[in-house]
Amino acid sequence: MESYFRDYRDVEGLKFSFQIDSGSSATDLTQKLVLDKIELNPEIPDSEFTKPAAPPDATAPPPSSNP
Repeated sequence: MESYFRDYRDVEGLKFSFQIDSGSSATDLTQKLVLDKIELNPEIPDSEFTKPAAPPDATAPPPSSNP
């Protein structure tokens, strides 16, 4: 696997690659990662890190709609 880092840009005084091309010469499998924006130390609300609600129990019968 080989990766090529391209399109370096300055973000708050640091250089970041905004394009990464990866692939293998042994296969035709390749991928390209293109970044639109990089933010350093963004403000993220604590609610983004809470445990998600459990999915409904698949073995439970569906709720009845009898009037």
